[in-house]
Amino acid sequence: MNKLILIIISLSSIINSYSQTNEDHYKQYLAKDSLQDYNTALIQFNKALEIDSNNVVAIQSRGFTKYKLKDYQAAITDFNKAIKINPDYAVVYNNRGNAKDALKDFKGAMDDYSKAIEINPKYDIAYYNRANLKFNKQDIKGAISDFNKAIEINPDYAAAYNNRANTKFLIKDYSGTIADCTKSIELNPNNKEAYNNLGNAKHKLKHNQAAILDYSKAIELDADYQDAYYNRGVAKNDLHDFKGAIEDFNKALEINPIFVEAYCVRGDSKHELLDLKGAIEDYSKAINTNPAFYDAYYNRGNIEDELQDYKSALDDYSKAITLNAGYAAAYCNRGRVKESIQDYKGAISDYSNAIKINPSESDYYFNRGNAKMKLQDNAGAISDYSKAIEINPGNAEAYCNRGFIKADAQDRNGALLDFNKAIELNFKYADAYFGRGYIELILKLDNNACSDLRKAFELGKKEAETFIKQYCK
Repeated sequence: MNKLILIIISLSSIINSYSQTNEDHYKQYLAKDSLQDYNTALIQFNKALEIDSNNVVAIQSRGFTKYKLKDYQAAITDFNKAIKINPDYAVVYNNRGNAKDALKDFKGAMDDYSKAIEINPKYDIAYYNRANLKFNKQDIKGAISDFNKAIEINPDYAAAYNNRANTKFLIKDYSGTIADCTKSIELNPNNKEAYNNLGNAKHKLKHNQAAILDYSKAIELDADYQDAYYNRGVAKNDLHDFKGAIEDFNKALEINPIFVEAYCVRGDSKHELLDLKGAIEDYSKAINTNPAFYDAYYNRGNIEDELQDYKSALDDYSKAITLNAGYAAAYCNRGRVKESIQDYKGAISDYSNAIKINPSESDYYFNRGNAKMKLQDNAGAISDYSKAIEINPGNAEAYCNRGFIKADAQDRNGALLDFNKAIELNFKYADAYFGRGYIELILKLDNNACSDLRKAFELGKKEAETFIKQYCK
């Protein structure tokens, strides 16, 4: 998050206490500062301090200049000296906090911002900086509290609204994010970050067209704004405008050729357009750019699985898991590949790991149930299908598969109930009609059985034809 540094130079106090020569040094400094020529400004400060080495404003200002030159330790030395001369100089504590933050001395930075606020309880910038530090330390409640205080003191503080919006976004308060971004833009219509953040919140609320307009405005303000191109591409993907998405990802990569996320999502877009070769190339580019980017291995594995290149898919899923041991989806998909090569025990192990990581995902239980069924562990399969249904009562396949196991176990009424439910959930489910028709034949419900078997055949279940010829005249 952006940091704001306040440097206050009281020209009247400086000029009144210095000779004409010193006044010239300060005028030269201000001119150089406006040109970001901090090295020359540093020379001017040093000359001024040769005349009066204890002028606290000059020392503070030289510290600020060193900060701008990223000489943070030297800046802190100057700030320490200024504080020794004037222990109630709130601006110096704030600026020293910024230097400590840059050196990753977060506790020291927090103490300095707090001291600045203690000296001046109306110091909006110190609240803002402390809020940013709390945000980075994941103290979300504390960050929002400090942003609130900064805005209470200064209701026109555009940056505080924008960063409070970022904080609200993190806790999924997307409506609050939109309100704060809108206010930030009202105060600063040229704030590209606020438009980008506004688009992100709308995207999360699935208002993709509106989000695209915000990203486009951010791009209008900065034609090289890579994040806005990327985010607009993601929104276009969600609207199935895959070609438009690829154009935006291309632009983001033109601006930043090592933008790994852009390679990865461009690969997703190409996958949707059935350009599997192009998708694999993009995932590989993402991996070459950042070999630790586990999502790229996972996505490439998905296409290799689709192409029945099971060895490569297993290698990529395994690499993704090595990089992220908590990657439940990678365990699940590796399990599916193991099923494809009839390694059912290995598949069960992977599904079990996925369940340990995310026990609330219905599909993991369903897939493990399938693997157990293939090993003729019918009791285990029924248990998993039942758990899948408990988590997701709309899982028609789990009802259907459980129905077939119950049918094999001679639990015909239980099987019939499961097939009924599967058809209720999906009236075009050929396997469920076939299973129900089979049970109805056993129960001597011939008319019903023939109707279901014909429906199953109509929906593509070819095995139903044999039963129809034999039992349905």
